[in-house]
Amino acid sequence: MRRIAVGMSLSAFMLCAAAANDVNEQLRRLIADGITYVQAEQYSEALDYFTDALKLAEKEKNDRGVYISGVNIGTVFSYTRDFDNALYYYQKSYDAARKANDLNSQGMVLINIIGTYFEKQDVDNARHYNELFIKTPIDDLKLKHYYTLYNNALIARLEKKYDLARYYCQEAIKHLPKDAVSKGIPHEIDMGDICTDQGLYDEAIALYKTALDSASASGLHMYVRNACEQLAEAYEKKGDKEQADYYRQRALAVSDTLFNQQQLNFSKSRLTAFERDRSQRHIRELSNSLNISLVIIAFVALLLIVSMAFLFVIRRKNQTLTHSYELLIEKNNDLSKQAEQSKALREQYLAALDKAPKAPLPSPQGGEAPNALSSLACHAEASPLRGEREGAVSTSYLNDEQMARLAKKITSVMEDISVISNPDFNQAMLVQLTDSNTTYVSNVINTVFGKNFKTLLNEYRINEACRRLVDEERYGHLTIEAIYRELGFVSPTVFINAFKKVNGMTPSQYQKLAREKNSYDEPIK
Repeated sequence: MRRIAVGMSLSAFMLCAAAANDVNEQLRRLIADGITYVQAEQYSEALDYFTDALKLAEKEKNDRGVYISGVNIGTVFSYTRDFDNALYYYQKSYDAARKANDLNSQGMVLINIIGTYFEKQDVDNARHYNELFIKTPIDDLKLKHYYTLYNNALIARLEKKYDLARYYCQEAIKHLPKDAVSKGIPHEIDMGDICTDQGLYDEAIALYKTALDSASASGLHMYVRNACEQLAEAYEKKGDKEQADYYRQRALAVSDTLFNQQQLNFSKSRLTAFERDRSQRHIRELSNSLNISLVIIAFVALLLIVSMAFLFVIRRKNQTLTHSYELLIEKNNDLSKQAEQSKALREQYLAALDKAPKAPLPSPQGGEAPNALSSLACHAEASPLRGEREGAVSTSYLNDEQMARLAKKITSVMEDISVISNPDFNQAMLVQLTDSNTTYVSNVINTVFGKNFKTLLNEYRINEACRRLVDEERYGHLTIEAIYRELGFVSPTVFINAFKKVNGMTPSQYQKLAREKNSYDEPIK
């Protein structure tokens, strides 16, 4: 505890003075009043003021206020030898100083942390925080040098390196700040402790009595208690029980004067209640945050599940659509084969008609009336297909043979890619090339082919486009645009719409799927 008194005398009072510019007036006043009670050695009252200051600082999120309040609460706990609570508030203060990036405040609270670990006889932590203190720059280099020496003295003593501890302690006394409230009394006690550890009891007792006289003359009752406690221990080890009991009783009397235990316990309970409420509030905030996080996680998980289900459905639909496209391509291939077969059958049929005997012309005087087929045959022999162009009276009715012959001519023209690829190709040109008339051509296209001229033309052009899109050997060097322009389409929109109407997909989709299918179907060589 002696070591903490040094820290308090040189740091806590300085903090109060610095607080004026860093915290609001109410907070500064609470801290100043608390330190006033510390100076008066009224620790329960001091603790009440520091507790109120800590509440206000945390409420206003004032890191500087949290630091000053915390380090002073820690010091009060150190005076009452509640070192665990002291460390808790020192650590709280250190964290606040680091958050505020206040190096001077970090250095000052480290001094008290090192002293507390010394009181707990924890050499490892004392050494660790001393290394932190050495690395932490503070403005007052003389003060830092003094505390570095003093820290080394305490650590050397914990390590039982007594000669080294005595050296550092003597050097620290040389650099003691002139305005130190302790007036060097703790060092007299420390030197006595080193002598006690070495068994030099008479020398230790002399040092303790010197410290006791100085503390009594200065009214520093905390050091009076410390000196009496150490005198009782030295006399006990020397074997003088009477003197040991005397100084022990004197130390207890001073403690009763310093600490009103009942009032101090009440002040501690106020601080404990505040910490408990703060912890519960923090737990509730964490719980609410956790609940919100769980809701967000659940929502995200639901979205993920829905997205995966949606992607699965889309994938299945794409697979189904791709399969449908593949079936359509196969169907187109089958239709192309059927078209070739139909063409061969038409040619066979027309060849048979050419070999059939011609029916006699009907008699103008009457007689046996010709049957319908012979009359139509005679009509066909008279070239009725040219009737409209030649000015003769014509009819829109054609028999099967005439339809077949005209359908053959239409097919022959439409299969000539060089003809239908002309962007200007139209029905009038088809009529001229089939040596017929518009009525007969329209009748045959509608009856035999089951569609109008424009649809028939687009189908022939699109069928050729399909063939070229797949034929990589001959047309693989051409773009889709080059292909449709070579086939008489004047715009991509017209081509794509016509292609989709025939095949149910875009040209690029058709090309991709058809080429993939051809690569799968290609026999292994």
